[in-house]
Amino acid sequence: MTLSGCGVGAGADGGRTRACRADPSCLPDTSATTPTGAARDAETVPFIVVPLPRNGVDDRRAGLQQGSVTMVLYRGRMAYAVFGDEGPGGIIGEGSYALASALGINPDPSVGGVDASVTFVLFIGGASVVMRNEDHAEAVRIGTERATQPLLSN
Repeated sequence: MTLSGCGVGAGADGGRTRACRADPSCLPDTSATTPTGAARDAETVPFIVVPLPRNGVDDRRAGLQQGSVTMVLYRGRMAYAVFGDEGPGGIIGEGSYALASALGINPDPSVGGVDASVTFVLFIGGASVVMRNEDHAEAVRIGTERATQPLLSN
């Protein structure tokens, strides 16, 4: 599944530092959690926010689930992230503070983000899901495998 032309808002949900807590809309929790039940830290873990099911649209029917790996592209940069939080229905394109930073996007939750030119490639199915939501190295490994799979099939 690819969503193209979207922007990235620099999200701070789950953030633990002053930079993230300065965002007036910051929530202390994220939908995905660590093995100890803690929220994903927006400032250290690259993740995307997927809209909650609404108006008959539910991405989970297509095989997307918490921890699904995503490749995010922006102006010649690429970063892997995971589906780590759910947000309001109809809003596509929010990424964590760490994801915005990795893409060279201003990560400031109050004034950062971009309105367009971001492409999300969502890998679906069980083979695309990390075992530990906060393990970015695992997300990179899975993302690299899934991204090269079509090339190796030809």
